[in-house]
Amino acid sequence: MKNLGKAGLKPAAILEALKKTHPEESILATITTIYSARKKAQQQLLDGCSPIVHLNKTLAKSDFATFTKVDLDGELKALFFCHSLSIKLLSTYHYILLLDCMYKPNKYKMPLLHIAGKTGASKSFSVAFCFLAEETQEYYQWALNCLLSVFTTNKIPLPDVLITNQEQALINSIESTFPDATHLLCTWNILKNLMTNGAKLIKDKAKEAQMLHHWNNLIRIPIKSKFCSSFKQFASQYGPKFQSYMLNTWLPVAEKYSNAWTKRIPHFENRTTS
Repeated sequence: MKNLGKAGLKPAAILEALKKTHPEESILATITTIYSARKKAQQQLLDGCSPIVHLNKTLAKSDFATFTKVDLDGELKALFFCHSLSIKLLSTYHYILLLDCMYKPNKYKMPLLHIAGKTGASKSFSVAFCFLAEETQEYYQWALNCLLSVFTTNKIPLPDVLITNQEQALINSIESTFPDATHLLCTWNILKNLMTNGAKLIKDKAKEAQMLHHWNNLIRIPIKSKFCSSFKQFASQYGPKFQSYMLNTWLPVAEKYSNAWTKRIPHFENRTTS
């Protein structure tokens, strides 16, 4: 049961595997039996440690570089880890980073900040991971300082662009830790927001699909003046409530980031020329 659990099988699959590997025997175990046995095995493996502390000990014996944040009582509150192969990839593909915090519950009961990079073939790779006790600017700042340390320690040029969702605490931390980098919002996260909030305001499946298609074309407009006029026209097509939502929520964001990107264009042109 321990071996099957380590292999990643769920309790129902473990029970089925036990029955198939011992067809001549009458298996009296139930799902409850498997859950209880698995819990006992996990407790033995942890040897009295919390899951996050056990993870830290395991990483310390591997090819991962780690940073830890503890409180005054010595309790582990944050864990940053980065694999040596990720650092090797980062040394070549350091221009763009994507940062996203995953909220799905895990056995460590902590949000997981995932930092990814992009290769020259537009393939993503994991740069680092960071478990955080809280999603506050203090913790995000600590995580980004760890990331900055990875760059400076390995003499890797700092990133030009960092892409996130609209998490303000994370955005504030980026602005203070990587002040020369351009920050952009992830269009996928914006699209998910539109799918959720747009559906509530439009309440028409056909118009909702049309709106999403329209939006995907809109964000590909490269000229700022044309984008802004098209944005207002787009917002007015799906009712007054949707228009108010777009103008109040996303127009200020669009103007802010288009201004930031316009200021950065000479920087990229100069670097390309050199």
